[in-house]
Amino acid sequence: MAAERQASRARGSPLARELGKSIRRGSNLSGHPITLTVSTGRAGTTFLSRTFKENFPTGCSVSHELLHAMVVKPALSHRPFDRETKERILSEPIIQDLIRQWKTKAEVGPVVDFGWTMCPLVPVLEDAFGDQLRVLVIHRHPITAAASIATMGSYWDFDHEYYAISPMHARVRFPHYAARWSQMTPFEKCLFRWLETTAYGEEVRDVLPRQRWLAVTFEEMIKSDEVLENIARFLGFSVSKPLARAREDNALKTHNLERYPVGKEWRNYVDYPEVLDYARRLNYDMQMENVERLVRKYQLPPGILPYIRNRTGFWNLRSRAGVAIRKLGLRREYPDKARMYRQLKGQLYPGDATS
Repeated sequence: MAAERQASRARGSPLARELGKSIRRGSNLSGHPITLTVSTGRAGTTFLSRTFKENFPTGCSVSHELLHAMVVKPALSHRPFDRETKERILSEPIIQDLIRQWKTKAEVGPVVDFGWTMCPLVPVLEDAFGDQLRVLVIHRHPITAAASIATMGSYWDFDHEYYAISPMHARVRFPHYAARWSQMTPFEKCLFRWLETTAYGEEVRDVLPRQRWLAVTFEEMIKSDEVLENIARFLGFSVSKPLARAREDNALKTHNLERYPVGKEWRNYVDYPEVLDYARRLNYDMQMENVERLVRKYQLPPGILPYIRNRTGFWNLRSRAGVAIRKLGLRREYPDKARMYRQLKGQLYPGDATS
C-alpha cells in the first residue's frame, strides 16, 4: 500500500502540476510554508486558530476549516491518493481558486488552516505546492475524541454522506465494518471516524519527507507551551517568547450532553481491535478503568431536568423551532451556513467574485 501511494505521488496530478507551473510563473519561487491539518475534529483546532490569530494578527493567513464540509466533501474525497480522485477534486473551481490565493498569500507569510474538513486535500495540494506544503497531524485519545464528536450530534443528526465517513465510502481502509454499521451507535461510528482519520494521518506521514510533517497530541498541546512553540516554528512563524494562549471558546455545552449523551455503549470499544491497536501504538491507555473515567464527562448530567429534556427531545424541538424562525427571515442565518452558501457559489473568501 505504501509503494502504491509513493507511485501515485511520483505520477502526481497533471492538472495540479499545470496549475502549479502557471502559479510559479507569475510569482517568486521562495514562498512561506502552507500547512494543512489532519485531525478528527474536536482536537483543539479552534484553540490553535484563535491562539495563532491573536499572537500573529498580521503578515500571515490563519483559518479554521476554511472550506465548509459540504464544499470539500471530506468523506467522498477520503484518501485521494489515486490520480482519478485527485483530478476530480482539482476540477472544482473553488479548489483552483484556493491554490492560487494561498500561493499569493504565502509570498507574504505563513498560510495555515486548522481543522478537519480539508484533510483530504493533502495529496492534491502536495502536487500543487510541492515542498512548500506541510502537514500538522493532531492525535487525541480515541475515547474522548469519539465521545466529543458524538456529543456534537455526529451520526445522530449530522450524517450526510459528504462528510460523515462510513465503511461504505470509497477508498476506506476498514470496509469490513459495513456489515455491522446499522447496529453501531453514534459513539461507535465516531470511533470508526477516529480510526480512518488516524490511519490516513499515518499514510500522509509515510508519503511526505520527515521535515514536512509534525505529529502532536491534543493532550500535550493544550498543556505544554513547548509543544505550542514547536508547532509555531514548524508552521513557519518566528517565536521569541511563549505564545499567549487563547481562552477556551469551543467547550462542550450542557445542552449537547442532554441532547446527544454517550450511554453504556462506550463499553463496546473493546469490540474494535483496530482502534485498540492504533491507540496502543500512540501510547493511549485503553484499560477499562481509565476509559470509564474519561467517558464520564460526556454522559447525561445528573438530575431530573436533564433526564426530562433528554427523554422528551426538548433540545431537538427547540432546534427545529429555530430553523423555522430563520426560514421566515425573523432571525439571521447561522454564520456557518452562510459561509456554506457563499462557497457553494464559488466564493472562497467574503468579498471574492463568484465563479
